[in-house]
Amino acid sequence: MSSGDPEFERLDVVPGVTLQIGTIRPARGAPEHALRKVELASLPGVRIVLQRFLQTEEGTTLGQVCVAAPSERWVTGIEELVLDRATSMARGEVPGELLRWASGVIRSDPSQSGSWFEQCFEGAAREGGRDMDVRGRHLLGFTEDERQALLCTLICSAPAREPEAASGCSALIENARLVGPLVAPPSPGLLMRGFMFAAENPRPAAAMLMMAGALVVAAVLRHRPRCP
Repeated sequence: MSSGDPEFERLDVVPGVTLQIGTIRPARGAPEHALRKVELASLPGVRIVLQRFLQTEEGTTLGQVCVAAPSERWVTGIEELVLDRATSMARGEVPGELLRWASGVIRSDPSQSGSWFEQCFEGAAREGGRDMDVRGRHLLGFTEDERQALLCTLICSAPAREPEAASGCSALIENARLVGPLVAPPSPGLLMRGFMFAAENPRPAAAMLMMAGALVVAAVLRHRPRCP
């Protein structure tokens, strides 16, 4: 295995569910004070269950963050809003000048990623006079016992002038998966009709999940370690 090949590890998300993600060594974690605490008091039931950064000496950074929220008010089709909002926030928080961005289609193939919904995105940016390769992925799944929705966002950036580091980002993101007893989205109930009036009622539980995912993605990207 070369120094640029990913090594896999599993990070606890919620009981019974882990995030399998590659890491590039040597790496160091972000200092505690570098990660701003996200205020979720106004989003009942939503909580951060995983937040971590790794950074290599060569300038590659890998961020991982997951949030959990009650899933009993999930409604079919809201996955597009959840992932679109999270992606929009991710775009705006990429450091430097964003040169290119492309989001993939939302896929539903638990056999590949473990999650019920997943979406990849990639782009290019220029920061501090150097070009950066940006890769990311959203994983959205549901637990049965706890009736939770889990949203994990992964983002990796590397100096584009270093092909090995750039391909390392691709391998890390493409091989990430949720591991555990995840199930299909819950069937919508009568309460889901309230979502049709989201414009008049800005605080349905489903909308809270969307907002929480966006807040966490924004905080993670804004406060990730910067390279010298």
